[in-house]
Amino acid sequence: MIVKAIEDLNEHLTKGENYPVLDECENTYTLVNDKGFVGEYFKHRFETIQTIQTNQTVKHANGKTYEVKEVDGVVSLVEFIEPPIIGELCLFSDDEESLSTNFGKVGFLTVIGDGFFNCGTTAWNYCKPIKTIK
Repeated sequence: MIVKAIEDLNEHLTKGENYPVLDECENTYTLVNDKGFVGEYFKHRFETIQTIQTNQTVKHANGKTYEVKEVDGVVSLVEFIEPPIIGELCLFSDDEESLSTNFGKVGFLTVIGDGFFNCGTTAWNYCKPIKTIK
């Protein structure tokens, strides 16, 4: 995602300049500032310049509702399904509330353990499978 600064900030951000977002939290974006340093900045300092954003809900022509997710650098529409199967594309999180709002890490389920789900070598507390359409 790319955002545009709507205000100057102590010579670290320039009003009207575009900045690629490296990471996004609930209230902040992580990006490289004008000095070349990675920093976190409040979202209210920016406007989004892309029309499609991840985590946006869209109504498809087939009548189903999907969410826009980025999977391995490709933006896809996802529909959440149950139950998880090893090898399936899933949404992972350590926080049940985040998972219930469809916020987390997208990846392939590699191991189902006693109370955990692995995506590669990382273990997560919660997992729900998703089905993608492009």
